[in-house]
Amino acid sequence: MPDSSAPIVRVIPLGGIGEIGKNISVVECGDDLIVVDCGLTFPREEGQFGVDIVLPDFSYLVENVARIRALVLTHAHEDHIGAVPYLLRELSVPKILGTRFTLALTKSKVDEFGLLGATEWVEIVPEDDPVQVGPFELEFVRVSHSVPDAVAVATHTPHGTVFHTGDLKLDPSPLDGVATDLGHIAEIGSDGVALYLADSTQADVPGHTRSERSLAGPLRDICSRAPGRIVATCFSSQIHRMQQFIDIAHEEGRSVCILGRSMNRNSNIARNLGYMDADGVELLKPQQLADRDPRTVMVLCTGSQGEPLAALSRFAAGTHPHLRPDALDTVIFSSRTIPGNENRVHRIQNSLAKVGAQVVGSDTAHVHVSGHASSAELLTLLQLVRPTTFVPVHGEWRHMRAHSELARAVGIGDDRILLIENGSVIELQDGQARLTDEFVTVGEQLVDRTSNDEILEDVLEERQQASGDGVVVVVAHETSGTLEVIARGFAEGDGGLLDEARGAAEEALGDSAGMRLDELELSRMLQEAVEGVVRGRSRRSPLVVPVVLGD
Repeated sequence: MPDSSAPIVRVIPLGGIGEIGKNISVVECGDDLIVVDCGLTFPREEGQFGVDIVLPDFSYLVENVARIRALVLTHAHEDHIGAVPYLLRELSVPKILGTRFTLALTKSKVDEFGLLGATEWVEIVPEDDPVQVGPFELEFVRVSHSVPDAVAVATHTPHGTVFHTGDLKLDPSPLDGVATDLGHIAEIGSDGVALYLADSTQADVPGHTRSERSLAGPLRDICSRAPGRIVATCFSSQIHRMQQFIDIAHEEGRSVCILGRSMNRNSNIARNLGYMDADGVELLKPQQLADRDPRTVMVLCTGSQGEPLAALSRFAAGTHPHLRPDALDTVIFSSRTIPGNENRVHRIQNSLAKVGAQVVGSDTAHVHVSGHASSAELLTLLQLVRPTTFVPVHGEWRHMRAHSELARAVGIGDDRILLIENGSVIELQDGQARLTDEFVTVGEQLVDRTSNDEILEDVLEERQQASGDGVVVVVAHETSGTLEVIARGFAEGDGGLLDEARGAAEEALGDSAGMRLDELELSRMLQEAVEGVVRGRSRRSPLVVPVVLGD
Protein backbone atom coordinates (compact mmCIF):
# COMPACT_ATOMS: atom_id res chain seq x y z
CA MET A 1 0.00 0.00 0.00
CA PRO A 2 1.23 3.53 -0.75
CA ASP A 3 2.68 5.49 2.16
CA SER A 4 1.01 8.91 2.08
CA SER A 5 3.53 10.34 4.54
CA ALA A 6 6.54 9.60 2.30
CA PRO A 7 8.05 12.25 0.01
CA ILE A 8 6.59 12.36 -3.49
CA VAL A 9 8.31 10.03 -5.97
CA ARG A 10 9.59 11.62 -9.18
CA VAL A 11 10.47 9.84 -12.41
CA ILE A 12 12.65 11.81 -14.83
CA PRO A 13 14.01 10.60 -18.19
CA LEU A 14 17.34 12.22 -19.06
CA GLY A 15 17.58 10.48 -22.45
CA GLY A 16 15.99 7.86 -24.68
CA ILE A 17 12.72 9.72 -25.28
CA GLY A 18 11.95 10.67 -28.88
CA GLU A 19 15.25 9.11 -29.97
CA ILE A 20 16.98 5.79 -30.42
CA GLY A 21 19.70 5.31 -27.81
CA LYS A 22 21.11 7.41 -24.97
CA ASN A 23 18.77 5.68 -22.50
CA ILE A 24 18.95 6.98 -18.94
CA SER A 25 16.30 7.79 -16.36
CA VAL A 26 15.98 8.74 -12.71
CA VAL A 27 13.63 7.56 -9.96
CA GLU A 28 13.85 9.68 -6.83
CA CYS A 29 12.16 9.98 -3.46
CA GLY A 30 13.19 12.67 -1.01
CA ASP A 31 16.92 12.40 -0.36
CA ASP A 32 17.33 9.21 -2.40
CA LEU A 33 17.81 8.75 -6.13
CA ILE A 34 18.55 5.80 -8.40
CA VAL A 35 19.59 5.93 -12.04
CA VAL A 36 18.27 3.32 -14.48
CA ASP A 37 20.66 2.66 -17.39
CA CYS A 38 23.30 5.00 -18.75
CA GLY A 39 23.67 4.64 -22.51
CA LEU A 40 25.12 6.44 -25.48
CA THR A 41 24.16 6.90 -29.09
CA PHE A 42 26.00 7.69 -32.31
CA PRO A 43 26.02 10.93 -34.33
CA ARG A 44 23.23 11.10 -36.88
CA GLU A 45 24.23 14.26 -38.69
CA GLU A 46 26.82 14.23 -41.46
CA GLY A 47 28.18 17.58 -40.25
CA GLN A 48 29.25 16.36 -36.80
CA PHE A 49 32.91 16.16 -37.78
CA GLY A 50 35.10 14.17 -35.43
CA VAL A 51 32.17 13.20 -33.20
CA ASP A 52 32.29 9.47 -32.49
CA ILE A 53 29.68 9.07 -29.76
CA VAL A 54 26.94 11.12 -28.14
CA LEU A 55 26.36 10.98 -24.38
CA PRO A 56 23.52 12.23 -22.19
CA ASP A 57 23.94 15.50 -20.36
CA PHE A 58 24.78 14.55 -16.75
CA SER A 59 24.05 18.03 -15.33
CA TYR A 60 21.05 16.93 -13.26
CA LEU A 61 23.02 14.05 -11.74
CA VAL A 62 26.00 16.30 -10.99
CA GLU A 63 23.68 18.72 -9.20
CA ASN A 64 22.15 15.87 -7.18
CA VAL A 65 25.18 13.64 -6.70
CA ALA A 66 24.74 13.50 -2.91
CA ARG A 67 21.36 11.80 -3.39
CA ILE A 68 22.51 9.09 -5.83
CA ARG A 69 22.27 5.65 -4.21
CA ALA A 70 22.81 3.33 -7.19
CA LEU A 71 22.93 2.86 -10.95
CA VAL A 72 20.74 -0.01 -12.16
CA LEU A 73 21.55 -1.59 -15.55
CA THR A 74 18.95 -3.57 -17.51
CA HIS A 75 21.26 -5.09 -20.15
CA ALA A 76 24.61 -4.82 -21.88
CA HIS A 77 23.89 -2.88 -25.07
CA GLU A 78 25.79 0.33 -25.77
CA ASP A 79 22.62 2.41 -25.68
CA HIS A 80 22.13 1.31 -22.06
CA ILE A 81 25.68 0.94 -20.63
CA GLY A 82 27.99 2.78 -23.04
CA ALA A 83 28.07 6.05 -21.09
CA VAL A 84 28.82 4.46 -17.69
CA PRO A 85 32.61 5.15 -17.79
CA TYR A 86 31.97 8.79 -18.65
CA LEU A 87 29.45 9.10 -15.80
CA LEU A 88 31.92 7.63 -13.29
CA ARG A 89 34.55 10.06 -14.57
CA GLU A 90 32.26 12.97 -13.68
CA LEU A 91 30.72 11.90 -10.40
CA SER A 92 30.58 9.28 -7.66
CA VAL A 93 28.08 6.42 -7.83
CA PRO A 94 28.03 4.26 -4.66
CA LYS A 95 27.05 1.02 -6.40
CA ILE A 96 26.14 -0.41 -9.79
CA LEU A 97 23.62 -3.25 -10.02
CA GLY A 98 23.26 -5.65 -12.93
CA THR A 99 23.27 -9.27 -13.99
CA ARG A 100 26.47 -11.24 -14.42
CA PHE A 101 26.99 -10.65 -18.14
CA THR A 102 25.85 -7.03 -18.01
CA LEU A 103 28.30 -6.23 -15.23
CA ALA A 104 31.13 -8.09 -16.97
CA LEU A 105 30.80 -6.01 -20.16
CA THR A 106 30.34 -2.79 -18.20
CA LYS A 107 33.38 -3.52 -16.04
CA SER A 108 35.52 -4.06 -19.12
CA LYS A 109 34.57 -0.59 -20.38
CA VAL A 110 35.07 1.08 -17.02
CA ASP A 111 38.43 -0.65 -16.57
CA GLU A 112 39.73 1.09 -19.72
CA PHE A 113 39.19 4.38 -17.87
CA GLY A 114 40.97 3.11 -14.75
CA LEU A 115 37.80 3.50 -12.69
CA LEU A 116 36.97 -0.09 -11.78
CA GLY A 117 37.44 0.59 -8.07
CA ALA A 118 35.38 3.78 -8.12
CA THR A 119 32.14 1.98 -7.27
CA GLU A 120 30.77 -1.21 -5.71
CA TRP A 121 29.64 -3.81 -8.24
CA VAL A 122 26.54 -5.74 -7.15
CA GLU A 123 25.55 -8.79 -9.20
CA ILE A 124 21.82 -9.46 -9.15
CA VAL A 125 19.99 -12.72 -9.86
CA PRO A 126 16.35 -12.23 -10.92
CA GLU A 127 15.26 -15.42 -9.17
CA ASP A 128 16.55 -14.09 -5.81
CA ASP A 129 14.67 -11.81 -3.43
CA PRO A 130 14.29 -8.12 -4.33
CA VAL A 131 17.19 -5.78 -3.52
CA GLN A 132 16.67 -2.87 -1.14
CA VAL A 133 18.30 0.44 -2.12
CA GLY A 134 17.26 3.29 0.17
CA PRO A 135 13.45 3.52 0.06
CA PHE A 136 13.33 1.50 -3.16
CA GLU A 137 12.81 -2.25 -3.40
CA LEU A 138 14.13 -3.46 -6.75
CA GLU A 139 12.60 -6.60 -8.27
CA PHE A 140 14.21 -7.97 -11.43
CA VAL A 141 12.53 -9.99 -14.19
CA ARG A 142 14.32 -12.07 -16.82
CA VAL A 143 13.50 -10.98 -20.36
CA SER A 144 14.54 -12.15 -23.81
CA HIS A 145 16.54 -9.70 -25.89
CA SER A 146 19.39 -9.79 -28.40
CA VAL A 147 21.98 -9.90 -25.63
CA PRO A 148 22.22 -12.41 -22.76
CA ASP A 149 21.14 -11.71 -19.19
CA ALA A 150 18.70 -8.88 -19.92
CA VAL A 151 16.19 -7.87 -17.25
CA ALA A 152 13.22 -5.64 -16.62
CA VAL A 153 13.07 -3.87 -13.26
CA ALA A 154 10.12 -3.18 -10.99
CA THR A 155 10.96 -0.40 -8.56
CA HIS A 156 8.64 -0.61 -5.57
CA THR A 157 8.44 2.88 -4.07
CA PRO A 158 6.51 4.29 -1.10
CA HIS A 159 3.89 5.57 -3.56
CA GLY A 160 3.55 2.57 -5.87
CA THR A 161 5.46 0.41 -8.33
CA VAL A 162 7.35 1.82 -11.32
CA PHE A 163 7.86 -0.99 -13.84
CA HIS A 164 10.54 -0.44 -16.50
CA THR A 165 10.84 -3.07 -19.24
CA GLY A 166 14.32 -2.20 -20.47
CA ASP A 167 14.53 -3.74 -23.97
CA LEU A 168 12.73 -7.00 -24.58
CA LYS A 169 10.83 -9.30 -26.92
CA LEU A 170 8.63 -12.34 -26.39
CA ASP A 171 10.80 -14.87 -28.23
CA PRO A 172 9.06 -18.28 -28.07
CA SER A 173 12.29 -20.20 -28.75
CA PRO A 174 15.29 -18.09 -27.65
CA LEU A 175 18.69 -19.40 -28.59
CA ASP A 176 19.85 -19.56 -24.95
CA GLY A 177 16.56 -21.01 -23.71
CA VAL A 178 15.85 -17.97 -21.51
CA ALA A 179 12.41 -16.64 -22.41
CA THR A 180 10.76 -13.51 -21.05
CA ASP A 181 9.25 -14.49 -17.70
CA LEU A 182 5.61 -13.68 -18.42
CA GLY A 183 4.47 -15.37 -15.22
CA HIS A 184 6.65 -13.05 -13.16
CA ILE A 185 5.41 -10.02 -15.10
CA ALA A 186 1.81 -11.12 -14.52
CA GLU A 187 2.49 -11.36 -10.76
CA ILE A 188 3.87 -7.83 -10.70
CA GLY A 189 0.84 -6.65 -12.67
CA SER A 190 -1.54 -8.38 -10.25
CA ASP A 191 0.12 -6.65 -7.30
CA GLY A 192 -0.43 -3.31 -9.01
CA VAL A 193 1.76 -1.14 -11.25
CA ALA A 194 1.32 2.60 -10.81
CA LEU A 195 3.62 3.60 -13.67
CA TYR A 196 4.64 1.43 -16.63
CA LEU A 197 7.54 2.55 -18.84
CA ALA A 198 7.87 0.27 -21.86
CA ASP A 199 10.17 -0.24 -24.85
CA SER A 200 8.55 1.32 -27.94
CA THR A 201 11.21 0.63 -30.58
CA GLN A 202 9.01 -1.67 -32.69
CA ALA A 203 5.56 -0.50 -31.60
CA ASP A 204 4.72 0.45 -35.19
CA VAL A 205 5.57 -3.04 -36.52
CA PRO A 206 2.55 -5.37 -36.82
CA GLY A 207 2.46 -8.86 -35.35
CA HIS A 208 5.27 -10.64 -33.55
CA THR A 209 9.03 -10.16 -33.83
CA ARG A 210 10.68 -13.21 -35.35
CA SER A 211 12.71 -15.49 -33.14
CA GLU A 212 16.50 -15.32 -33.19
CA ARG A 213 16.38 -19.02 -33.99
CA SER A 214 14.55 -18.27 -37.27
CA LEU A 215 17.84 -17.00 -38.72
CA ALA A 216 19.57 -20.37 -38.54
CA GLY A 217 18.22 -21.71 -41.85
CA PRO A 218 18.65 -18.58 -43.99
CA LEU A 219 22.15 -17.87 -42.66
CA ARG A 220 23.15 -21.49 -43.21
CA ASP A 221 21.87 -21.37 -46.81
CA ILE A 222 23.81 -18.19 -47.60
CA CYS A 223 27.01 -19.50 -46.04
CA SER A 224 26.77 -22.91 -47.71
CA ARG A 225 26.62 -21.22 -51.15
CA ALA A 226 29.53 -18.85 -50.49
CA PRO A 227 32.26 -19.52 -53.10
CA GLY A 228 35.02 -17.98 -51.00
CA ARG A 229 35.54 -16.27 -47.71
CA ILE A 230 32.57 -15.31 -45.51
CA VAL A 231 32.71 -11.96 -43.74
CA ALA A 232 29.84 -11.25 -41.34
CA THR A 233 29.20 -8.14 -39.29
CA CYS A 234 26.79 -7.46 -36.45
CA PHE A 235 26.72 -5.48 -33.23
CA SER A 236 29.60 -6.56 -31.01
CA SER A 237 27.25 -7.33 -28.12
CA GLN A 238 25.02 -9.66 -30.20
CA ILE A 239 26.41 -12.79 -28.59
CA HIS A 240 23.55 -14.97 -29.82
CA ARG A 241 24.12 -13.84 -33.42
CA MET A 242 27.84 -14.54 -33.20
CA GLN A 243 27.01 -17.96 -31.76
CA GLN A 244 24.86 -18.74 -34.80
CA PHE A 245 27.71 -17.86 -37.16
CA ILE A 246 30.19 -19.90 -35.12
CA ASP A 247 27.82 -22.90 -35.24
CA ILE A 248 27.56 -22.56 -39.03
CA ALA A 249 31.34 -22.26 -39.35
CA HIS A 250 31.69 -25.49 -37.38
CA GLU A 251 29.22 -27.26 -39.69
CA GLU A 252 30.96 -25.90 -42.79
CA GLY A 253 34.45 -26.78 -41.55
CA ARG A 254 35.54 -23.15 -41.52
CA SER A 255 37.93 -21.52 -39.08
CA VAL A 256 36.77 -18.28 -37.47
CA CYS A 257 38.64 -15.01 -37.08
CA ILE A 258 37.13 -12.25 -34.94
CA LEU A 259 38.21 -8.73 -35.94
CA GLY A 260 37.54 -5.60 -33.94
CA ARG A 261 38.49 -4.74 -30.37
CA SER A 262 34.97 -4.63 -28.93
CA MET A 263 33.88 -7.87 -30.61
CA ASN A 264 37.01 -9.65 -29.39
CA ARG A 265 36.49 -8.33 -25.88
CA ASN A 266 32.81 -9.23 -25.74
CA SER A 267 33.24 -12.69 -27.25
CA ASN A 268 36.09 -13.47 -24.84
CA ILE A 269 33.92 -12.44 -21.89
CA ALA A 270 30.99 -14.47 -23.22
CA ARG A 271 33.13 -17.58 -23.68
CA ASN A 272 34.73 -17.24 -20.25
CA LEU A 273 31.33 -16.90 -18.57
CA GLY A 274 29.71 -19.71 -20.55
CA TYR A 275 27.41 -17.57 -22.69
CA MET A 276 29.15 -18.59 -25.93
CA ASP A 277 30.45 -21.97 -27.07
CA ALA A 278 33.28 -22.06 -29.60
CA ASP A 279 34.51 -25.56 -28.79
CA GLY A 280 35.47 -27.50 -31.91
CA VAL A 281 36.06 -24.35 -33.98
CA GLU A 282 39.56 -23.11 -34.73
CA LEU A 283 39.86 -19.46 -33.76
CA LEU A 284 42.40 -17.67 -35.93
CA LYS A 285 44.54 -14.68 -35.16
CA PRO A 286 44.29 -11.90 -37.79
CA GLN A 287 47.83 -12.50 -39.01
CA GLN A 288 46.93 -16.11 -39.85
CA LEU A 289 44.34 -15.10 -42.44
CA ALA A 290 46.86 -14.61 -45.24
CA ASP A 291 47.98 -18.24 -45.05
CA ARG A 292 44.52 -19.79 -45.19
CA ASP A 293 42.37 -20.83 -48.13
CA PRO A 294 39.54 -18.24 -48.12
CA ARG A 295 37.04 -21.08 -48.67
CA THR A 296 37.88 -22.38 -45.19
CA VAL A 297 37.55 -19.08 -43.33
CA MET A 298 34.76 -17.07 -41.73
CA VAL A 299 35.48 -13.58 -40.41
CA LEU A 300 33.27 -11.93 -37.79
CA CYS A 301 33.93 -8.22 -37.51
CA THR A 302 32.79 -4.91 -36.12
CA GLY A 303 31.51 -2.06 -38.27
CA SER A 304 27.87 -2.89 -39.02
CA GLN A 305 26.99 0.81 -38.70
CA GLY A 306 29.74 2.02 -41.01
CA GLU A 307 31.99 3.27 -38.21
CA PRO A 308 35.03 4.73 -40.03
CA LEU A 309 37.68 3.08 -37.85
CA ALA A 310 35.95 -0.29 -37.45
CA ALA A 311 37.35 -3.46 -39.00
CA LEU A 312 34.71 -3.64 -41.75
CA SER A 313 35.33 -0.07 -42.94
CA ARG A 314 39.07 -0.67 -43.18
CA PHE A 315 38.48 -3.99 -44.93
CA ALA A 316 36.20 -2.37 -47.52
CA ALA A 317 38.68 0.47 -48.08
CA GLY A 318 41.56 -1.97 -48.54
CA THR A 319 43.46 -0.54 -45.57
CA HIS A 320 43.10 -3.39 -43.09
CA PRO A 321 46.53 -4.95 -42.44
CA HIS A 322 45.27 -8.54 -42.55
CA LEU A 323 42.17 -8.52 -44.76
CA ARG A 324 41.62 -7.33 -48.34
CA PRO A 325 38.30 -7.49 -50.23
CA ASP A 326 37.99 -10.10 -52.97
CA ALA A 327 35.47 -10.80 -55.73
CA LEU A 328 34.68 -14.21 -54.18
CA ASP A 329 33.85 -12.77 -50.75
CA THR A 330 30.35 -13.03 -49.31
CA VAL A 331 29.76 -10.15 -46.89
CA ILE A 332 26.72 -10.43 -44.59
CA PHE A 333 25.33 -7.38 -42.79
CA SER A 334 23.47 -9.14 -39.98
CA SER A 335 22.04 -6.03 -38.32
CA ARG A 336 19.64 -3.18 -38.89
CA THR A 337 21.08 0.15 -39.87
CA ILE A 338 20.46 2.73 -37.17
CA PRO A 339 18.75 5.82 -38.65
CA GLY A 340 21.40 8.35 -39.58
CA ASN A 341 24.01 5.73 -40.49
CA GLU A 342 22.56 4.79 -43.88
CA ASN A 343 25.05 6.76 -45.99
CA ARG A 344 28.07 5.33 -44.21
CA VAL A 345 26.77 1.77 -44.52
CA HIS A 346 25.89 2.21 -48.19
CA ARG A 347 29.37 3.56 -48.94
CA ILE A 348 30.91 0.40 -47.51
CA GLN A 349 28.48 -1.85 -49.37
CA ASN A 350 29.18 -0.04 -52.64
CA SER A 351 32.95 -0.35 -52.14
CA LEU A 352 32.58 -4.09 -51.64
CA ALA A 353 30.21 -4.48 -54.60
CA LYS A 354 32.67 -2.58 -56.79
CA VAL A 355 35.32 -5.30 -56.35
CA GLY A 356 32.71 -7.98 -57.09
CA ALA A 357 31.95 -9.22 -53.57
CA GLN A 358 28.43 -10.46 -52.85
CA VAL A 359 26.81 -8.15 -50.31
CA VAL A 360 23.86 -9.52 -48.33
CA GLY A 361 21.84 -7.24 -46.06
CA SER A 362 18.58 -7.32 -44.14
CA ASP A 363 16.90 -5.37 -46.94
CA THR A 364 17.38 -8.27 -49.37
CA ALA A 365 17.52 -11.40 -47.18
CA HIS A 366 16.43 -12.73 -43.80
CA VAL A 367 19.74 -12.14 -42.02
CA HIS A 368 18.59 -10.09 -39.04
CA VAL A 369 15.81 -10.09 -36.48
CA SER A 370 15.08 -7.39 -33.97
CA GLY A 371 15.55 -7.78 -30.26
CA HIS A 372 12.49 -5.63 -29.61
CA ALA A 373 8.86 -6.60 -29.18
CA SER A 374 6.44 -5.78 -32.00
CA SER A 375 2.86 -4.60 -31.56
CA ALA A 376 1.23 -7.95 -30.73
CA GLU A 377 3.81 -8.64 -28.01
CA LEU A 378 3.44 -5.14 -26.59
CA LEU A 379 -0.32 -5.69 -26.38
CA THR A 380 0.27 -8.88 -24.42
CA LEU A 381 2.54 -7.05 -22.00
CA LEU A 382 0.03 -4.23 -21.52
CA GLN A 383 -2.66 -6.79 -20.72
CA LEU A 384 -0.42 -8.53 -18.18
CA VAL A 385 0.84 -5.39 -16.46
CA ARG A 386 -2.50 -3.51 -16.42
CA PRO A 387 -0.87 -0.26 -15.27
CA THR A 388 -2.62 2.69 -13.71
CA THR A 389 -0.54 5.02 -15.90
CA PHE A 390 1.42 4.17 -19.05
CA VAL A 391 4.47 5.92 -20.51
CA PRO A 392 5.94 4.78 -23.86
CA VAL A 393 9.75 5.17 -23.87
CA HIS A 394 12.81 4.03 -25.85
CA GLY A 395 11.84 5.19 -29.32
CA GLU A 396 11.24 8.04 -31.69
CA TRP A 397 7.96 9.92 -31.60
CA ARG A 398 6.35 7.72 -34.25
CA HIS A 399 7.14 4.66 -32.13
CA MET A 400 5.82 6.21 -28.93
CA ARG A 401 2.63 7.38 -30.65
CA ALA A 402 2.05 3.88 -32.00
CA HIS A 403 2.62 2.42 -28.54
CA SER A 404 0.12 4.83 -27.02
CA GLU A 405 -2.48 3.61 -29.55
CA LEU A 406 -1.86 0.05 -28.37
CA ALA A 407 -2.49 1.19 -24.81
CA ARG A 408 -5.81 2.70 -25.87
CA ALA A 409 -6.70 -0.60 -27.55
CA VAL A 410 -6.50 -2.42 -24.20
CA GLY A 411 -8.65 0.16 -22.46
CA ILE A 412 -6.15 2.57 -20.96
CA GLY A 413 -7.70 6.04 -21.13
CA ASP A 414 -6.03 9.07 -22.67
CA ASP A 415 -5.72 10.67 -19.24
CA ARG A 416 -3.60 7.70 -18.13
CA ILE A 417 -1.21 7.75 -21.11
CA LEU A 418 1.68 10.20 -20.76
CA LEU A 419 3.69 11.22 -23.81
CA ILE A 420 6.79 12.83 -22.38
CA GLU A 421 10.11 14.34 -23.44
CA ASN A 422 13.64 14.12 -22.12
CA GLY A 423 13.68 16.21 -18.96
CA SER A 424 9.97 15.79 -18.21
CA VAL A 425 9.10 15.29 -14.55
CA ILE A 426 6.45 12.75 -13.55
CA GLU A 427 5.25 12.82 -9.95
CA LEU A 428 3.91 9.70 -8.27
CA GLN A 429 1.83 10.02 -5.11
CA ASP A 430 -0.58 7.56 -3.49
CA GLY A 431 -0.44 5.30 -6.54
CA GLN A 432 -1.35 8.08 -8.98
CA ALA A 433 1.04 9.58 -11.54
CA ARG A 434 0.82 13.02 -13.11
CA LEU A 435 2.96 14.88 -15.62
CA THR A 436 4.13 18.21 -14.18
CA ASP A 437 5.06 21.40 -16.01
CA GLU A 438 8.61 21.15 -14.70
CA PHE A 439 11.60 20.29 -16.89
CA VAL A 440 15.13 19.51 -15.74
CA THR A 441 18.28 20.28 -17.74
CA VAL A 442 18.90 17.75 -20.50
CA GLY A 443 20.98 17.69 -23.63
CA GLU A 444 23.93 15.82 -25.01
CA GLN A 445 27.70 15.66 -24.91
CA LEU A 446 29.61 15.10 -28.15
CA VAL A 447 32.73 12.99 -27.68
CA ASP A 448 35.84 12.32 -29.74
CA ARG A 449 36.76 8.73 -28.87
CA THR A 450 40.43 9.14 -29.76
CA SER A 451 40.83 11.36 -26.69
CA ASN A 452 37.53 10.57 -24.91
CA ASP A 453 37.10 14.32 -24.49
CA GLU A 454 33.93 16.30 -25.04
CA ILE A 455 33.71 18.34 -28.23
CA LEU A 456 32.26 21.70 -27.28
CA GLU A 457 29.72 23.41 -29.51
CA ASP A 458 32.11 26.16 -30.63
CA VAL A 459 34.69 23.56 -31.68
CA LEU A 460 32.09 21.69 -33.72
CA GLU A 461 30.98 24.96 -35.35
CA GLU A 462 34.59 25.70 -36.31
CA ARG A 463 34.93 22.24 -37.88
CA GLN A 464 31.70 22.74 -39.83
CA GLN A 465 32.84 26.19 -40.91
CA ALA A 466 36.18 24.89 -42.13
CA SER A 467 34.51 22.04 -44.00
CA GLY A 468 32.00 24.25 -45.77
CA ASP A 469 33.88 27.49 -46.44
CA GLY A 470 37.56 26.64 -46.12
CA VAL A 471 40.36 27.85 -43.87
CA VAL A 472 42.53 30.96 -44.10
CA VAL A 473 45.63 31.18 -41.90
CA VAL A 474 47.16 34.66 -41.55
CA VAL A 475 50.73 34.61 -40.21
CA ALA A 476 52.00 38.06 -39.16
CA HIS A 477 55.64 38.71 -38.24
CA GLU A 478 55.17 41.63 -35.87
CA THR A 479 58.76 42.88 -35.78
CA SER A 480 59.52 42.74 -39.51
CA GLY A 481 56.02 43.69 -40.56
CA THR A 482 55.84 40.86 -43.10
CA LEU A 483 52.78 38.71 -43.59
CA GLU A 484 51.80 35.34 -45.11
CA VAL A 485 48.30 34.15 -46.05
CA ILE A 486 47.75 30.40 -46.43
CA ALA A 487 44.37 29.20 -47.70
CA ARG A 488 42.84 25.73 -47.95
CA GLY A 489 39.53 24.76 -49.49
CA PHE A 490 39.53 27.52 -52.12
CA ALA A 491 39.34 27.05 -55.90
CA GLU A 492 42.00 28.33 -58.31
CA GLY A 493 39.65 31.09 -59.39
CA ASP A 494 39.66 32.49 -55.85
CA GLY A 495 43.20 33.80 -56.26
CA GLY A 496 42.06 37.40 -56.71
CA LEU A 497 39.90 37.18 -53.62
CA LEU A 498 42.80 35.91 -51.55
CA ASP A 499 45.06 38.66 -52.88
CA GLU A 500 42.51 41.20 -51.65
CA ALA A 501 42.38 39.44 -48.28
CA ARG A 502 46.17 39.58 -48.07
CA GLY A 503 46.07 43.28 -48.90
CA ALA A 504 43.50 43.93 -46.17
CA ALA A 505 45.62 42.02 -43.66
CA GLU A 506 48.77 43.95 -44.66
CA GLU A 507 46.90 47.23 -44.28
CA ALA A 508 45.68 46.19 -40.82
CA LEU A 509 49.20 45.16 -39.83
CA GLY A 510 50.53 48.52 -41.00
CA ASP A 511 47.82 50.44 -39.12
CA SER A 512 48.69 48.57 -35.94
CA ALA A 513 52.32 49.67 -35.95
CA GLY A 514 51.80 52.65 -33.66
CA MET A 515 48.92 51.31 -31.62
CA ARG A 516 50.88 49.17 -29.13
CA LEU A 517 48.39 46.32 -29.44
CA ASP A 518 48.90 43.11 -27.54
CA GLU A 519 48.97 39.80 -29.42
CA LEU A 520 45.25 39.08 -28.85
CA GLU A 521 44.16 42.51 -30.06
CA LEU A 522 46.34 42.29 -33.17
CA SER A 523 45.02 38.80 -33.92
CA ARG A 524 41.45 40.05 -33.70
CA MET A 525 42.26 43.00 -35.99
CA LEU A 526 43.77 40.71 -38.65
CA GLN A 527 40.87 38.27 -38.39
CA GLU A 528 38.25 40.99 -38.86
CA ALA A 529 40.11 42.46 -41.85
CA VAL A 530 40.29 39.13 -43.70
CA GLU A 531 36.73 38.09 -42.80
CA GLY A 532 35.37 41.42 -44.01
CA VAL A 533 36.92 41.06 -47.47
CA VAL A 534 36.04 37.39 -48.00
CA ARG A 535 32.45 37.71 -46.78
CA GLY A 536 31.87 40.90 -48.71
CA ARG A 537 33.19 39.53 -51.99
CA SER A 538 32.08 35.88 -51.88
CA ARG A 539 29.47 35.48 -49.15
CA ARG A 540 31.68 32.74 -47.74
CA SER A 541 32.63 32.53 -44.08
CA PRO A 542 35.91 30.64 -43.89
CA LEU A 543 37.55 29.81 -40.60
CA VAL A 544 40.17 32.56 -40.25
CA VAL A 545 43.09 31.67 -37.97
CA PRO A 546 45.43 34.60 -37.18
CA VAL A 547 48.95 33.75 -35.95
CA VAL A 548 51.11 36.57 -34.59
CA LEU A 549 54.85 35.92 -34.30
CA GLY A 550 57.14 38.27 -32.42
CA ASP A 551 60.20 37.23 -34.46
